[in-house]
Amino acid sequence: MVNVLNPSDPLCLVGINENQSGTLGSINAYPSPAQDVLHVDITSVAKQTAILEVTDLTGRTVLSQNQELNTGINKIDFNVKSLLAGSYIVSVKGDNKCRVVFVKQ
Repeated sequence: MVNVLNPSDPLCLVGINENQSGTLGSINAYPSPAQDVLHVDITSVAKQTAILEVTDLTGRTVLSQNQELNTGINKIDFNVKSLLAGSYIVSVKGDNKCRVVFVKQ
C-alpha cells in the first residue's frame, strides 16, 4: 500500500508503507525527514504485544523496543537524534509485519 498525501499537509509522508494481512492494520511515520523525534502511528485491530525496530538500509538494527498495542491507533515517539543522516526502515512485528521508510536529516 502506498500512502499519498498533499505535499502541503504537515503529515505528508516520504516512503512506502508495506504491510501484510493480520491484526496490524497500518503504520505511518512522520515527519520525514525527521531531525530529533519520529512519530509513528500504528493501527491495530486487536490488543497485542509487538516489536518495533528501526533498521538502516544494510539491515542493521539501530533502535528496538517491545510495545503493547491497543485496539485502534497507537502513537509512539522514537528519539532519532543520535542517528546519522540517511534512510531507515521502521518495522512493527506482531502477528504480522508492517514497515515504512523514513529519512533522518
